[in-house]
Amino acid sequence: MPKKNGVSSQPTIKQVKNHREDIVNVAGLGTRLLTGKLGNTFAVNDWFKILKHEFANPLIRPKLHLYPEDSGERLEEARQAAKWKQEVDGNISGPMARGRGGKDYFVEEVCFAKLDGGMVGPVMPMRWFTCQGRMWSIAHPLRLTAAKSAFVIDGRESSCLEIPLDDYFLNVRDLEDPDVQARYTIPPPSSIAGILRHASLPLEKWTQPSVNKWRVKGNGRRVHSVPLWKYCDDTSGNVSKKWNKHNSILFTLAGLPRELTQMIYNIHFIATSNLSPPLEMMEAVVAMLREAQKDGIEVWDCEYQEWILIIPWFLAFQGDNPMSSEFASHIGMKGKYFCRVCKAKSDKNNRPPGHAGEIDRLQEFMTAGTPRTKEQTVSDLTAQLKRAVDGAPSAVDDMATETGSKDKFFQHFVDKLQVAASKLRDKQKERGPGPSDTGVSKAEEVKNLLRQLRADMPDDIFNPVLSIPDFDAHRDTPVEILHVVLLGVVKYWWRDAVSRQNSKGKEELKARLSSMDVSGLNTPPICGNTYVQYAGSLVGRDFRVILQVALVVLHGLIPNAHYDGWVALCKLTPLMFQPAIDSLPAYLEKLNEAVLDFLIATALWNTQWFNKPKFHLFVHLTEHIRRFGPLILYATESFESFNLVIRLRSIHSTKHAPSLDIATAFSHLHAIQHLVSGGYVLEDVNGNSILPRQAGSEVLALLKDDEFLGYMSMTGLTNASRSGLHMPLELVCAINVNHNCAAHQCKMSLTRRVVQERQETDRFKNELNHAVEPNDCFLNLTQLRSATHVQYFRSEMRFPDLSLVDAIEKAIENKERLEREAKEAVREAAKEKPAAKEKGKNIWKKDNSAVEAAEPALTAEPQAVKMARPKKRKRTEVDRDFAEGGEELEYRPRPSKSRTKE
Repeated sequence: MPKKNGVSSQPTIKQVKNHREDIVNVAGLGTRLLTGKLGNTFAVNDWFKILKHEFANPLIRPKLHLYPEDSGERLEEARQAAKWKQEVDGNISGPMARGRGGKDYFVEEVCFAKLDGGMVGPVMPMRWFTCQGRMWSIAHPLRLTAAKSAFVIDGRESSCLEIPLDDYFLNVRDLEDPDVQARYTIPPPSSIAGILRHASLPLEKWTQPSVNKWRVKGNGRRVHSVPLWKYCDDTSGNVSKKWNKHNSILFTLAGLPRELTQMIYNIHFIATSNLSPPLEMMEAVVAMLREAQKDGIEVWDCEYQEWILIIPWFLAFQGDNPMSSEFASHIGMKGKYFCRVCKAKSDKNNRPPGHAGEIDRLQEFMTAGTPRTKEQTVSDLTAQLKRAVDGAPSAVDDMATETGSKDKFFQHFVDKLQVAASKLRDKQKERGPGPSDTGVSKAEEVKNLLRQLRADMPDDIFNPVLSIPDFDAHRDTPVEILHVVLLGVVKYWWRDAVSRQNSKGKEELKARLSSMDVSGLNTPPICGNTYVQYAGSLVGRDFRVILQVALVVLHGLIPNAHYDGWVALCKLTPLMFQPAIDSLPAYLEKLNEAVLDFLIATALWNTQWFNKPKFHLFVHLTEHIRRFGPLILYATESFESFNLVIRLRSIHSTKHAPSLDIATAFSHLHAIQHLVSGGYVLEDVNGNSILPRQAGSEVLALLKDDEFLGYMSMTGLTNASRSGLHMPLELVCAINVNHNCAAHQCKMSLTRRVVQERQETDRFKNELNHAVEPNDCFLNLTQLRSATHVQYFRSEMRFPDLSLVDAIEKAIENKERLEREAKEAVREAAKEKPAAKEKGKNIWKKDNSAVEAAEPALTAEPQAVKMARPKKRKRTEVDRDFAEGGEELEYRPRPSKSRTKE
């Protein structure tokens, strides 16, 4: 390494440490120790510097998109989705555009532009976006009052105009010139009478200044917005099984293309701590965000070769379901109101009794309810605070249960109030009846104490995420396919399928898995023994494989109703994993049909699956895709992989100050990455400003070193080539086909030779023998890779003529039938047990046929399972899956010293 960097002699360890400090001072992240409102100390990296370095990085900046894009019906990137393109305030989504002659046109300013018919007139741009490589605006036309003394903004939706940047020729600074005003007979741009929202309504007052605040703050510089994907998760700081929880906050730039956004190189570390909860660390992050949105961040743009101002904002939060609920101040998926997105509830109270109540519950579960909002959550928390300060802190938990709003950050302060109130009430009991020495009643004395404690607390004691502008954690925490699909439905159903197999069925399943042709699935050959024997210990990538082969290997091994559920799931998931959408309206229609098909098939299997709240989240897929883009954009696998990098920084620290040590290590890693990438340096080792400069030629040459690029996770980043030979291919995609074993009754044969230590042995194991019509194969439509192309062959809904209400009725009838079969199994088992005792045999060890005959019923109802199965039979993984509430964590075996999460 020294030779590669142009160093002739080997440096000493002391010299390396000294130079490391200089490198961190030049290109590091300024790690700081902070103390949060909850009293914990943690380290935070200055993520402003990360943004500065990204704009000064020639490998990243040319690929970074700063404006939303109108791509028609096609949807592939976050910039093409509704939140960035339509919903966010124009001052955040893209505040300005620079036109001809270097003129800047900011949103919410009066400008002049060419209109249809060769006319020119005053307009007010409200939003900038790109379309087919050109810059466009959505603008309101401006009218004049009768006296021509003021402008009136025509804010009616039907009056909005789309005007290209090239058609603008006068900005607000030009229109402030009295000569220009006289030439066009217009009032000053500051004279705005109001905005017309509807023809039948009076004018609304226009409160915005005539000159956009960002024009003033920019002072001649370009001003751009930078949306971010924010991520938070907990991971273990240990390599061993012992759990050592570290909460980490990461982010990546949402303006990068998908293939770059999910690279480890582009994931940036902010903070981690094994003591501070996530919301306490987010307090520091949100404070920096508010500061940046107030004044902007000055950065050197290596593409424009000039200083610009940027405004960061959070596009969405990525994480698992418990973390998303925590960020939304939601009670979680085990609560009465289990959904963080809507107000769906799982309780059986306040519903009609019996059959009608079950219909009501299922209908609510299978449809999207009234949306939750940040404003309502703040109102709920304010009511909880008032109740606590008025003398009843213990009532907060009940209020949280009844509303679904539970703030873990706020709960810290409620607990303090509760402890103080309990201590005072204990003293009052010791003192005996009657008022205090000051003549104040006991209740009033408690209130006074609680009010004094509240006055000593910080002003804002609610979740800091609730104060982020243009961010609502209820709406902006999209469904995450890793934990909802792979570690959710697929995990539950695979463990169910394996657990119902006897020894012969398991051998058959192993043989089918091992005999699968996986070409086209982008996965290595399947080891059937692992997927069956360790069904309860598989991870996300294993369930991704299972999802693509389940219909082939499970045919004939599970009941038809269960197989129908798998069919519906495998028709839905290729749509969910689709990276690009050619026609959004057509896609959303197909997706809605597939989701309904899946929920109906699940209900007809057994409604007890709906005890798992993850099944409800499928009803929100459409809205999240419309607002944020394809689900694969915010899949968290890359962030989960980054947990390994954090863990390695943890185990190589002294562990005396884990948060500081890990943050400092990442600061150094970032500095090395920035310098090697050719990033510009803007300060010297003493923090003084210097002209932008890059590292030396020897350091930049490391970009050509394959081994070094592997260490830095930069294998996917290359400089754009202006020329070269590109051989076109006629290949569209690789597909997966499999033999039609179900039609030709393929049998197992002991013909597969066992390989050990890469040597063939004399042992054999089972495999499927395709002796009959070996060329009779079918296309596997469940493959996730290239799903866009094979979806043209997908079939229609399996239940096109079954409405949701009829499906629910049928599902309830099926549930009642299963319960009757379970009770019948109990009675049959009770009749056989005495006869077995008389013969001195233990029928439960040798003959379990009565229970196996009722297996469909036993898998369905937890109570029926407990009654029908032998008393000494251990609780299976399937039984645990049917427990009430939502399981968010990947299953792990439970040895005595296992690393498990609460």
